[in-house]
Amino acid sequence: MRKVLLFGASGFIGKNLVESLKNNRHFSVTSLTKKDCNLLKAEEILRIINKSLPDFIINAAYIGVNSNIDFHEDYLFENLKITANILKASAENEKLKKVLFFGSGLEYGDSSIPISEDKALQPQNIYAGIKAANSILAQSLAKHWEVPLVILKPFNLYGPHDTKSVVYLLVNTIKQDRKAVLTAGEQVRDYLYIEDFCELIIKILEDHENLRNFETYNIGSGKPIKLKNVFDTIFKIMGAGTKYKTRPYRANDYMYQVADIKKIQGKISWKPKTDIEEGLKKTIEWIMYKGENPIYNSRI
Repeated sequence: MRKVLLFGASGFIGKNLVESLKNNRHFSVTSLTKKDCNLLKAEEILRIINKSLPDFIINAAYIGVNSNIDFHEDYLFENLKITANILKASAENEKLKKVLFFGSGLEYGDSSIPISEDKALQPQNIYAGIKAANSILAQSLAKHWEVPLVILKPFNLYGPHDTKSVVYLLVNTIKQDRKAVLTAGEQVRDYLYIEDFCELIIKILEDHENLRNFETYNIGSGKPIKLKNVFDTIFKIMGAGTKYKTRPYRANDYMYQVADIKKIQGKISWKPKTDIEEGLKKTIEWIMYKGENPIYNSRI
């Protein structure tokens, strides 16, 4: 049984990965939240890695997960410090087979065609800019310290335990019988259900030798969908009227963001299974009956 050390276990991706890994008999997972390990302290990370001696490290920890955040130097410097601390500590473990870091499709900016890994980074907001800085730093440090790092850049993930996305906010708005404030929804997105994402991560761990160190791989469904179609599907599933107030697009809004996933599919035998309606039904069920208390925000 191979050991997985997961940082950021209390977040959206982290919680889902913990559930998937614990249900897989090939892996044992040590999942850590910020209460278990202060990632800003390199000595704590090194102690944990030396104690657990993992085969794989997954970093799902990130400070300031919100595309609309304003700049604060803590978001920048603390995320960069976490990246450096994990990679430096990882260099001490010769048993390590792969370290997985998560970037974001938002690092690339807009595109009129599906986005490949060759596209230049052109972040359009603070969150994306910090993600891009982390990706660049992580690659350079991993090469310097010879850490077997792979960077995965998910596009729009959604599903249980997500409490910050458009999907979550809209469902809660309808649930509370409040009137949503939405854009016209012409933005094109690439939505991938979180269970499909977790299945891919497990396949990557199983077939890790297929992925070259220091490479980046885009992760998504590869299928474009307009936000207004996502909105309409949510209204339909919940049996709610589709009338809502509209607001202008934000100045830094992304209008077309779809992943080209040929690179990862050329290395790992994987195909998303969950279509958008099925995924939204599962997500809505979780929000309605199992979800955490929302911080209400009707301006989506």
